[in-house]
Amino acid sequence: MFYFRLNKVKILDNRERARLLGLLSRDRAEVEFVSLVTTGNDDFPSLDELVATSDPARRRTLVRDLVQTVAASRLIRTVKHVKDGHVFTFGDVGYALYVSPTIPDDFNVVLLGIERDDDERDLAATVFDMVSDEEFDAFSTNLLTLLSQAANPVWVAGVQVSRFVVRAWSKWLMSAEDDQVGPLYMSLNRAEHYRHGKRDKQDVPDLTGNMFIDYTIFAAEPDVPPLPA
Repeated sequence: MFYFRLNKVKILDNRERARLLGLLSRDRAEVEFVSLVTTGNDDFPSLDELVATSDPARRRTLVRDLVQTVAASRLIRTVKHVKDGHVFTFGDVGYALYVSPTIPDDFNVVLLGIERDDDERDLAATVFDMVSDEEFDAFSTNLLTLLSQAANPVWVAGVQVSRFVVRAWSKWLMSAEDDQVGPLYMSLNRAEHYRHGKRDKQDVPDLTGNMFIDYTIFAAEPDVPPLPA
């Protein structure tokens, strides 16, 4: 079995803006995390058809299906009353963001922290409300070009679609009252990062330097001790 586990998240700024210099409201936020994990072994049954078809309408439908599959994200429950400098812990065992019966050769991780302001829309269901038709068409064209040239189309599809989804969410956050607490992007491969099925890191910064993550990669055969480092 293979596990990618989130152990701890620390944020410096909760992105909540207190009114009148804090005199009328406390600087407390509601924060949630969304994770997207894709690997080179993911099952995207429509990928071959997407590359092969010459029907523009069918291609558009297949790309939308692919985006919705990846955008069916894992949501960690919203935490209320979050202050600046808050440390999120996940018990004494952490929280598994990805589990697989086999060790993947590579995988891509996006962890997005969001400060929510009373907007309960489902991010996965509304991703296409956040981008224009022109943006989606440009993404689709670029994705098809990359897939036709890729040695591992499944890996490329997962990475590119994850980035598209996060860009769409970020655009929505800018237009809504919600704010992005921090985006973490990681692309790992077995040969370099978890050769023996194990990796443990602390205080990994996101792109903005506002969010810091502790995580563990752990792999073991059933009823067998973990692989040595």
